[in-house]
Formats: sequence, C-alpha cells, structure tokens
Amino acid sequence: MKRLVLLFFVSFILLGCLDSFKTEPLPKDKQRLAGCWQSQDQTLYFMASPDGSGRYVAPTLSITAPLRFNGSDVNLGFFGFERTLHFEKLPSSFPNQDAFVANGTTFQKINCNDFPESTS
Repeated sequence: MKRLVLLFFVSFILLGCLDSFKTEPLPKDKQRLAGCWQSQDQTLYFMASPDGSGRYVAPTLSITAPLRFNGSDVNLGFFGFERTLHFEKLPSSFPNQDAFVANGTTFQKINCNDFPESTS
C-alpha cells in the first residue's frame, strides 16, 4: 500500500512538472512583448516569442523556458530556477512601443541578433 501511495505521489509530481514545459501563445494584451529586450544598463536581457517561449539572461542566470502570465507578472523557469517580471509599464505605454518597465528596470527593444548567450 505504501508503494502504491508513493507511486501515485511521484506520478502526480511528474505530471505537474510536464505541464510546466508547455508553451501557449502570448496573450493578446501581451503580444507587443514579442521580441528581444535589453535593460538600460545592458546587464539584463529578455526575449519573448509569439509562441510563448522566452529567455532571460542576467549576469548569474540564464533561463530558457515557457512564459507563464499571471496578471501583470510573467514567470519564466522551472523547479525553483525562476524569474518573475512584474510589468509596471507595457510597450503600449510608450510612444514607439519600444520599451517596457519591469521590476523597476526599463528595457529597450533590440535586434535579436544582439541577444547574448550569456552576460559573463
């Protein structure tokens, strides 16, 4: 009986983890986030693809994972290796729609060819 309960528990955890790997297209109100972005101090980078996949690169962290939106927040990552961006201003708030503010940091749109593999 204990093995059956353990098997059920492990299966439940694995199914929950697999759900974390699914991507869903960007929500309609977040579609202007599609593209590559760089913080003004050039230490943080964020990429959002229309299919819902994303990338975040910081000096000590690089995450490639599905984007999960929750209101004005986006979570990127798995199993405790996550980054949450809280959007204070979306691109639609800027005249050219070429910037956004998340976690108090302003990001500018850049050419995706300039997106780094890492910042180290």
